[in-house]
Amino acid sequence: IVNAAGPWVDAVLGGVKPGQRRFIGGAKGSHLIVDPFPGAPSDVVYYESRADGRLVLIIPWGDRYLIGTTDSKFDDDPDLAMADTSEVDYLLSEVNSLIPEAKLTDADILYTYSGVRPLPYIPEKSEWKVPRSHVIHDHAPDRRNLLSIIGGKLTTYRGLAEETVDDVVKRLGLKARPCTTAKTLFPGARVADTDTFRAGLAAVTPGASSATVDRLVAIYGARAADVLAFGRAHQGLLEPFDPDTGATGAELVFTFRHEFCRTLTDALIRRIMVGLNSTCGRNVVDRAESILAASEGWDAARTTAEIAAYHRYIARFDVPGRAAGAAPAAIKSPSPGQKNTA
Repeated sequence: IVNAAGPWVDAVLGGVKPGQRRFIGGAKGSHLIVDPFPGAPSDVVYYESRADGRLVLIIPWGDRYLIGTTDSKFDDDPDLAMADTSEVDYLLSEVNSLIPEAKLTDADILYTYSGVRPLPYIPEKSEWKVPRSHVIHDHAPDRRNLLSIIGGKLTTYRGLAEETVDDVVKRLGLKARPCTTAKTLFPGARVADTDTFRAGLAAVTPGASSATVDRLVAIYGARAADVLAFGRAHQGLLEPFDPDTGATGAELVFTFRHEFCRTLTDALIRRIMVGLNSTCGRNVVDRAESILAASEGWDAARTTAEIAAYHRYIARFDVPGRAAGAAPAAIKSPSPGQKNTA
């Protein structure tokens, strides 16, 4: 058994009890999402904080910008991680120091998001100085045949997975083919000529707008053909239900039929990511629910529960001190001809 629960490793092991070893020292990282702003960079900016030397990122992210990150001790349930006022102030200050014309305030923030890094528990070190390397811990002899992955980063997930599977195969005395994931393309990546592929899809799907085809090709690659075929077979599903992202009903239902989706939150946040639009999906959650209720046969009780669960989940994205779901102030647009300074 491999315990790959990230920041929940200790919880899977039964929680940290008196006399029991603690493996995870959670470190919360928070981020801000904003619209383009005066002086916004055209590429990733990665620099040291002027306040404490920690690394700060400004990343073009879709049509918006992601600003991060923070690093603070977090011992609570990772599901409860949210940005706090001190983190927001810290990140805004760092951006405004580097790009003075930005003049960002918390009123410009669309939403925040936070996660918990599953760092090894090293109480004598500050969170941002704990190594980001990983360990595959064998719980024998107390718990035989149980391994836990301690530490690691999202950016090293593939190599970590390969190392873990190789370890398990060796322990079981099995022979396995060499791992090929380092060179295996992701699903949908097999498109030789994107322009030709896009034109072909548009020709066989006259009911889809060019914007819809462009969106699907950008997100699904070769699998856009599957989503469009699904939309052609189900009347009305090629119409966008979210004016912000252009997401269609076909994508929404496709996640349930072909991507193991089970809840409205799964669909909007973790599949088609409409929950990461400017309102965190609040503007379309009712429409999305009605599409799924019709396609999946949800009754009134199920639809009510799904919507309530969604609103509970996205509350964690709210800007500290702002009323839940309140809109940010209008962003300060760059003046004509203004150049990026970062």
